[in-house]
Amino acid sequence: MGLFTFLSRFIVEHGSSEIQMKHIAFLKEQFSLCATEKEALNTTNQKLQAEIVDLRLKIDECEKTNKQFQEKISDKSKSKIGSPQVFTPNDPDIEKIKGR
Repeated sequence: MGLFTFLSRFIVEHGSSEIQMKHIAFLKEQFSLCATEKEALNTTNQKLQAEIVDLRLKIDECEKTNKQFQEKISDKSKSKIGSPQVFTPNDPDIEKIKGR
């Protein structure tokens, strides 16, 4: 084996080693960024899950209120059959519906 072949092989192996080290460093950096982003996404997910639970409770509450209003409307319409107006203008139930 000549000196030139030895030096050529050394340079190639050293160059491959340097490239491999750079690739490994790059991959470590990418894994670190992924871990950071995953943690942020997990935090966001937990907040959104809590918000979903809260919104579902509000929906249930609204559905109950809606059902109560429907029952009151049904009761009032049954008691005032033939009346042109189901609610009087100052009816407390209509004030609740208007949000006053």
